Amino acid sequence: MYTDFMLYTPTKLLFGCGKLNELGNQALPGKKALLLISSGKSVRVSDTLARNARETMGGLFLANPCEMTHEDCVGIFERAYR
Repeated sequence: MYTDFMLYTPTKLLFGCGKLNELGNQALPGKKALLLISSGKSVRVSDTLARNARETMGGLFLANPCEMTHEDCVGIFERAYR
């Protein structure tokens, strides 16, 4: 059973070498923002997130001009969830 609906989700996606360092310079959209922060750090969680990202979005990793290893992905998640 389908329900009619309209979904408007403007999204800005930063992708590529060095983009993680640019996050602090991005303007927030609108007047409000929701930030989710984790106070804990788990290598296991970061490893799982990196593995899931590579398995579900593998084509994006192939299109990246900078080769990214699994360890690179884990490091990005670890720095993002400090």
